[in-house]
Order: sequence, then structure tokens, then C-alpha cells
Amino acid sequence: MNSNFCLTHSVQSQPLPYQFKAHPKIDKLPSSYWFPSSSLHQYRPFINSLLLASTTDATTSSKIPTSVIGNRQQTSILLPPKNSNAGFLMLELSLALLLSSVAAGLAFWSAHRAEMASQAMIQADQLQNIAHAAETLLIEHYQDFQNGQAVIRNGVRLEFGNAFGQALNPSLEQLRSMALGLSTGSNVGSYKSLQKASYRTHIQRVPAGCEDSKSSTSCNLTGLVCLDQAVQEVTNTAPTSNSEIDGFGLGKMIGKIGGNAGISLIGSADQIIGAGGAWTANNPIINQPAGIICIRFGFGASGFGQFLRVNDNRDPQFQNNLTVQGNITSSSGSIGAGIGQSENQKCTLGEILNSGAFWSRSQDCIKKAWVDGQAGVIGLADKSGNTRIQLQDNGHIHSLDQLGQIKAGFSYQGLQSVAKADLIVTNQGKAGLRDNGESFADSIVIQTTAVAGTSCPTNNASVWGAQQNHLRLLKCENFVWVLSGNTQAQLGETCAVNGEIGETPNKLSIICVGSVWQTTTSRMGQFATSATLLANHSSTIAKPACGSGGVAKIIQIPQTINAQKLYQSFKAKDNGSNWTTLITDGDGLALSGSVLVETGCWYQ
Repeated sequence: MNSNFCLTHSVQSQPLPYQFKAHPKIDKLPSSYWFPSSSLHQYRPFINSLLLASTTDATTSSKIPTSVIGNRQQTSILLPPKNSNAGFLMLELSLALLLSSVAAGLAFWSAHRAEMASQAMIQADQLQNIAHAAETLLIEHYQDFQNGQAVIRNGVRLEFGNAFGQALNPSLEQLRSMALGLSTGSNVGSYKSLQKASYRTHIQRVPAGCEDSKSSTSCNLTGLVCLDQAVQEVTNTAPTSNSEIDGFGLGKMIGKIGGNAGISLIGSADQIIGAGGAWTANNPIINQPAGIICIRFGFGASGFGQFLRVNDNRDPQFQNNLTVQGNITSSSGSIGAGIGQSENQKCTLGEILNSGAFWSRSQDCIKKAWVDGQAGVIGLADKSGNTRIQLQDNGHIHSLDQLGQIKAGFSYQGLQSVAKADLIVTNQGKAGLRDNGESFADSIVIQTTAVAGTSCPTNNASVWGAQQNHLRLLKCENFVWVLSGNTQAQLGETCAVNGEIGETPNKLSIICVGSVWQTTTSRMGQFATSATLLANHSSTIAKPACGSGGVAKIIQIPQTINAQKLYQSFKAKDNGSNWTTLITDGDGLALSGSVLVETGCWYQ
């Protein structure tokens, strides 16, 4: 049989004081309450406190009466009537504690919200920093992205492509290594669930197929920097439901970033929707979950293409003069103009080096002319690039062969200007100087006159001079002018040295004979023998070549005669270019025999 104790008091049931409400089984103060007898010792402190709270002069029996109700044994504790003013102070204190607790809870919640808002905006700053770095990469390598070429910066090479780690999908570590302004730090997010998320940068050229255009400038370059996990509340288990998306954090991030921020929403998670619905983009994260936050960046070809950019290789086509204050510098150490083409390289046709040198190249990139202020040299090269002409700052001018050997030149040495060459010839090649000291010419004109026997400045020099009122070629020997060459005179004039050879102004050779100038033909005879030979009947004799005024002649002297014939005739038939010898009798018949023939020229 179960036995119970009953606590009974004379007032109506009412709420217990605040300090007793922590008890799990007693919420109000009833007129009587049953306690199991087996658990009386557990409730004794509560019963004592309740009695004290009910009256300030309560009296109790030293013995707790017991009664049986039905089959249960119970103990009845009679409580005296409660004083109507008792317990007011305790209730006031309880209410004050309750209000203080509510105020403290509200303050804690407000501080917690402020801390979460701060963390969300820090996360937004991190997204913006990465987006700025990616945008800088687009600016500096705009042409590479347009043309689908590899991107190289700070020694880091990104092959063109969409795979992770390539130019259109670079990793955070690659962006850091390319010196784009990103400091070292964590590769994951910092806000709540994003502490397990990684950053992803996605770049694309739009519209599709724009890279096939001839100019490759119609593509717009756009990009997204996203976190690859949804922004969700942190729970004991991994967040798996869209209902757990942290709208408070997303709102703070969008407010911090502004119009370039976008998120994926429940019901349309395949799209990143910009703030206010101003723009949309495909959700690039795997499985396209809701709660993804991204920040967009990029440029449109129509606007950004109008400006010069870092690494821009286009011709800007300025319409007016370009004026700068200070130096025009180049990372390559030179400034060029014009583009030349060769089989394996491109070059600038005209180039100014940072050393101050000027270079000019041919269309096939051969350095053809240059000015080097440091070395003090102006040069020209042949089509193979070999230096052929040099003008030096010491006044020397050199002409070189293809091996670089000086073959001709001009220099100033002391008080003399010296020209040197292995061969100097005229354009027609009819006059010149050879390296062995010989001079040659069809004619030499000497205008200076001198007098034979007077002093001369330079040995071996020659001039026309006077000798007995006639021009005479003089030569400087031992610094004295002496006669050299033929004397000019007229026929019939007297002469001083018999046997001396001279010439008339008409170039007729004359000789001094008997102290009178006579022609050489008068001295030597008018017939000049050319050939002597033995001939027979019908022999062909060639005519000699005669000089001006000469006539070819033939003389025959019989050598053998046929004595049986009374008459014999020796003649020569003129055939124009030769003669035919004829040995005949009186009837004109040929005879055997021979004749000595002498040919030559007859001069008048």
C-alpha cells in the first residue's frame, strides 16, 4: 500500500513565490498537496520554506497527524491563515530580477548582432580585394584575354583556358604570386559557414564566339569572384537546407559591396542576381546552391577599348603632336617607331636606346645605320648587317670590307689630311691609283709651268716647262727641274741637239737633223718594210696594215728564170685585201720560177 503525506493550508490556491518556481513539480500553492511518504525527506526543505513564507508566526504540531483517505495513508499538516501583507517584498524583488534578466538578454543579443555585422562586412572587404586584383590583371593583359593567349606576370604563367589554375579560372594563390596587391593570408572565408569555403574567380569573354572576330576587340571581359559555399547559420551539424541561409549576413555583405554584389536565391539558385535585380549571371559554383555570394568585375569592349592600356600593342593613332615633359622611358630600354618583319622576329625600324644611340633598320630587321654618342661613331651596314662605313669622332672616315677590315679611309694627321685606299679609280675606270703606287689614265693634263734648271719642291713631280721658247715636259730630280719627254716644235725650226726627238702641236713626230726639225719619214725614208718572203706563180701575199697616210706596196725581185723562154714577166695582181704573184711568158702562160717579195707601207 502506498502511503502519502498531505500538506494542507487554509488559503485558496495561488502562485508560488518566484524563488520556488525552479522546483520541477510545484508551480502553484494549492490548499493541499500530496507527497509520497517514501519521498518525504526530499521535500522537507521545501515544506519548511513554504511554511516560513506563509506566515511569520506559524505554529505547527510536533506531531504530523495522519489520516487514511480511501486506501491511502496521508499525513495532514495544517497551515495557519496567511497574513495578507506577507510576501509583497519578495514579489517585488522577483519582478526586478526578471526585468534585469530581460534587459541583459536584449543587450547581449544586440552586441552579438553588431559583431556578426562587422564580420560580414570584413568578409565583403576580402571579396572586393580579390575582385580588384583580378580586375587589375584584366587591365594589364586585356589584349591577351581578348586574343586567347597565355598571361604572364611577375614570372607566373597562366595558360589560356577555363580549367582551374588557367587564365579564365585563376586560383587565389596564383593571383597573390602575380603581385596584384593581395597580401598573404587565408585561402578560405572568415564569416560563419564560409570558414570552410574557398574563393573562386571566373572570367569569361562575351558574347560567345566573339574571339573569332578579325579585330578581337568586340569581346566584353566579365568576371565573378565567389565563395564556393552558401552563407548559412552555423549549427551543430553541417548546414544542408536552404532554410538555414543567413539572410542577415548576406544583407550586410551586399550593403557593404554595393551594386556589384550578387547572390543566388531560393527558387532561382542557378542565377547570381545583382543587388536590386540590376544584373544576372550564371551561378558558377558546383550544384548551384542558394546563398552563394559573388562580386562582379570586368570591362566592355566598346568603352574600355577606346583607351590605351598597360601592355597594349595597338597603334593609338594620335591625330596631333605628342608633347611630354621629361623623358619618354621604356621598360625594354628603347623607344621605337615603325614595325619591320623578318622570318623569326619583329623589330622597330627606328629606335632610340636609353644610351642615347639611334638605330635605323631595314624592313627585314637588319641594322643599316646608327649613331652612337657614347662611342662617338656613325655607321652604315650592308644588307647582311656588316659595317661598311664608319665616321669616328676623331675625324677619321673608314670604308671596310665585309670582314671588318679597313680598305679605304680619310684622316687628319697633324697638319696633313691623308686619304688612303688600295685602289682609286674613276667611274669609268679609265684613270686611277693602284696600291703599288702606279697611276693610270687615258691622258694626263698638266697645267703648271716651270723652267728647266730651276729648283722644284717634290722629287718625281712632273710639269710642263719652257725650253728655248718651246713647251717641254719637266721632271723634278734631286729637287731640280730637268728635261723629260719630247720637245714641242714646228717643222723647219732650228734645234739645238741633233737626234733629239720632238713633236708638232698636231702630234707629228719630228727629229732634229742638221740643227733643223724634220719629219721622221724624211730621216728614215718613205717606204717602211713590213715583210719579206719568197713566192712562186699564183702565190697569195697578204697586205700589211698601214698607219695614217700609209699605202700598202709590194716589191718583187726575180730569183730564178726559165732560160728557154725569151720573154718573162713578173707582176702582182691586187685583190683588195691581198696580192697574187704572176710569173708568165710573152704569151701570158705561167712559168716556173721564184721571186723575192717585199711588202710595206708607203708614206707621203
